[in-house]
Amino acid sequence: MNPRYIEARERLQHMALHDSLTGLANGRRFNPYMDEALARSRRHDLPGALLYFDLDGFKKVNDTLGHKFGDYLLQELAERLRNGLRETDLIARLGGDEFAIVLENLKISGSPYDVGNKILEIVSESFHDQGQEATVGASIGIAPFSPNSRNGDELVKQADTAMYRAKNTGKGRICVYDPTIDIIQ
Repeated sequence: MNPRYIEARERLQHMALHDSLTGLANGRRFNPYMDEALARSRRHDLPGALLYFDLDGFKKVNDTLGHKFGDYLLQELAERLRNGLRETDLIARLGGDEFAIVLENLKISGSPYDVGNKILEIVSESFHDQGQEATVGASIGIAPFSPNSRNGDELVKQADTAMYRAKNTGKGRICVYDPTIDIIQ
């Protein structure tokens, strides 16, 4: 097969599965990966978690410093996340300032709450570009999964619910999904 054809095909596949601004996985890559992670969890009896977060104050950055700086912030954040998390963790930008991280093998690697705290640290460092500076925060929802979890869509809803609970309790927080309180008040 022609090497240029193979390279072009690989480039197109990468573009289809990754966010063009940050290079992180996109929704087309995230959704099947989440289902694969659940299957691995069932097969190997290993717990995992989905962390879902968005940036607190990002709209204000775009409104006051401009979309160019907002794009820079998202790119820099993506790089910080890649450098700060395990290579085996899938990091996805699902749109705007919404991100998801799939953590697997938590029996081996620790607590999703610890990872959430690391994300809060990473996000809270100031962003500097061409004489401009901004600081944002994050609200994080965690949906633990286990071999009994049903599907990826359910986990996304749970993590999203937990994230909105975190926002409603003051932003810059981490909230773990609690099935006994399934309605945001």
